[in-house]
Amino acid sequence: ADDDILADAVARIPTVLVASDIELAGADHVDIDNRRGGHEATGYLVAQRHRVIATITGPLDWPSARARLDGYRDALREAGISADRALVEPCVDWGLESGRRAADRLLSSAPTLTAIFAQSDLLALGAIAALRARGLRVPEDVSVVGFDDIPVSSVFDPPLTTVRQPMREVGELAARLIGDRAASSRKAKGSRHMLRAPLVIRGSVARLDGARARA
Repeated sequence: ADDDILADAVARIPTVLVASDIELAGADHVDIDNRRGGHEATGYLVAQRHRVIATITGPLDWPSARARLDGYRDALREAGISADRALVEPCVDWGLESGRRAADRLLSSAPTLTAIFAQSDLLALGAIAALRARGLRVPEDVSVVGFDDIPVSSVFDPPLTTVRQPMREVGELAARLIGDRAASSRKAKGSRHMLRAPLVIRGSVARLDGARARA
């Protein structure tokens, strides 16, 4: 069986799984804390007095997308905001066009929304394109937060507030764990490491004031 082959390989070869939901005894696991990242993104929007906050998710068969959605729901619940299913728009991929179409659907079904948490920067940029096509300004009319911190995010207009994936740190930790295992003659138990994905605040979020903040 495939599981037996993998278990045998892990027993003989230093193994680190990165961003994987595969459970292998004896292997180390390294990932970012997607749930906390979704929580921080949504919590920041709540702190800016937004109450009608939509989310555009990646494919929900991805563990990272489900974890980010859980973080979004956690932040809303902590703020006493009910999670409205109509404000959750899943996508089949993480791309620009999917973000544009998802934002179009959200704007038609929830025209009072004031903020969008998109689970990738490309989804966020697609959402901004949809907002602009309807004559809406970012962040004056609708605030947008992304996830990833791809290079274009910092030079986009407006610069995108986003959650940074610490990919260099993930790679360095994975390499160190492999090196430690290779240098050790002992058979160590597998370990799990979750790295924080920090929020990078730029220019795509505005604080709500007045009646819109109380809606």
